[in-house]
Amino acid sequence: KAVVDLIITEKCVFQVDPEKGLTLTEVADGYTTEDIVKCTGCPITVSDRRTISSSSRRIFVSDR
Repeated sequence: KAVVDLIITEKCVFQVDPEKGLTLTEVADGYTTEDIVKCTGCPITVSDRRTISSSSRRIFVSDR
């Protein structure tokens, strides 16, 4: 059975666990953990090991 175990957005990265729910693991440069908590529509856990993505490490590259 296929399941989602990672959600990647322009703002952050979440690990997905069927029992624990979403865990914030990475925040994009320009956003804070508080920004992500405010715009997420469900309870999340914030990882103690979360990182801040620099523009050189971003998964998505702007097409501008």
